[in-house]
Amino acid sequence: METKISKKLQNVIDSSLKVQLDSIHNDGIYPRDTLQEMAKIGAFSFFLESGKDGLLDSILTIAQIGQTCGNTAFCAWCQSVLAWYLFRTKNENVKAEFFSKVSSGEILGGTGLSNPMKSYAGFENMLLNAKKVDGGYVLNGMLPWVSNLESNHILGVVAKLDKPYNVAGIVLCDPQNASVKLKDTHFIALDGSATKSVILSDYFMPNAHVLGLPAESFLLSVTSGFLLLQMGMALGSINLSLDLIKKSNVKKGVLNNFLPLNESKLTALRDDFLRELSDLATNFRTCDSGYLRSILELRLKASRLTLDAAQTAMLHAGSSGYLAHSSQEKLLLESYFVAIISPSIRHILSELDSIDKGNGAAKRWKDTAMNFRE
Repeated sequence: METKISKKLQNVIDSSLKVQLDSIHNDGIYPRDTLQEMAKIGAFSFFLESGKDGLLDSILTIAQIGQTCGNTAFCAWCQSVLAWYLFRTKNENVKAEFFSKVSSGEILGGTGLSNPMKSYAGFENMLLNAKKVDGGYVLNGMLPWVSNLESNHILGVVAKLDKPYNVAGIVLCDPQNASVKLKDTHFIALDGSATKSVILSDYFMPNAHVLGLPAESFLLSVTSGFLLLQMGMALGSINLSLDLIKKSNVKKGVLNNFLPLNESKLTALRDDFLRELSDLATNFRTCDSGYLRSILELRLKASRLTLDAAQTAMLHAGSSGYLAHSSQEKLLLESYFVAIISPSIRHILSELDSIDKGNGAAKRWKDTAMNFRE
């Protein structure tokens, strides 16, 4: 499958991204300029141009980037989700200020939903607190990991109010604002994703920057798209696994046929996954419990298939894949990330179990939204 920008995007990948792969993976270099080159050809403007009908093209764009570099695909996912937030918000003020600039890459930023997702599932406490004041909210707390984030970038947040509901909004990482501090973090892979800890100390978020009140209503609106866009990273990683398997098979094809998951089997599994993903993305619905469950089940399949594909790429390569800084090493480490990024495999399994018992985060969000009184 291709998008209208596929050829232009491949030119950027070939001329700008591929030459940076070693520095991104080994030195943790954040590919800011490449992301902005991608933005100029429309990599993050599908929602601005086509609304929800831009979901599949956005997913395929993330996948095309991920077929070369999982780190950069993750950054592209962050940027795409940020644009998705701004498309889905009902606050026309925040939309007018940021939607076009995020879509064009003039402003870059991150999603900030990892901790809230875990909090709503009961795995951790919500780490940002908000107090209503005249004209907006004062935020305090810390988010441990927000990616695609540097000075002058923005991020989406959900903060806890002293109410039955919470508030979602946009935070600006202005280096002149002492109430916002960014602290570097380091991973075993994707270290070029500009991942930061965000510390807010009496940060004022004006009403004009609110994405959703209650936050729960906003989360109902964005979560399905959030999850679908993540599967672009999975698809890209699977496609890269197939590329590496084909390369290994040039010299080792006869022996590799004895492996339980070979090129033809993985291709068939990838094609089935892509068909399901395309169907869900092109038939987008909100507030539909059956639809959300289907997305969660496919997101689980995406994680497992990504892990299996990366492992079999390593097995097809043999000892050459085990050399330091090999393509297979990079792929394997990045595949783990697809499986542990929120929602992780264990989080999805827990959520599916909760849904089966008549509960689940979306049901709680819906109940909160229905009972909302400001």
